[in-house]
Amino acid sequence: MFQRIAGIIISLAGIIAAVIQLLFGVFSYVGARVDSTTGGYLRTENDRITSGGSLNSLLSFGGHAFIAGILCCVVSALALYLFLKKGQRILPGLLFLLAGCSNCLILFGAGLPVGIIIVIAGIVVITGKPDPLNHGPLIQNNKQMSD
Repeated sequence: MFQRIAGIIISLAGIIAAVIQLLFGVFSYVGARVDSTTGGYLRTENDRITSGGSLNSLLSFGGHAFIAGILCCVVSALALYLFLKKGQRILPGLLFLLAGCSNCLILFGAGLPVGIIIVIAGIVVITGKPDPLNHGPLIQNNKQMSD
């Protein structure tokens, strides 16, 4: 019972962290794209090559963080649904591991905190014991005795 609650809490924390990462990626991308004072360059007029490169890097990171955040949120939410509603353990655990690893690989280390939280949720979900309160008897006898 404790591992089930711990798995739910850790997975919710990972999903919330992935949403924060997604929002950071969106705001980074939009902020770099919409800023009207840049005019194609950053505010430093001394070195246009470095300023253009940093703007492109910010746009690239924002896009990657957005894609990784959406992927991680969708796969983790599916895994949490399967864990809570269907009572499965192996498939949701593998989905959590897949979401955490893909988040780390897409962001090249910047997504490591979110990825570690999601991977820990996957390990907790896979290694947990089956919940004895949700399982009915193995054999159900539906026959009624007649007198």
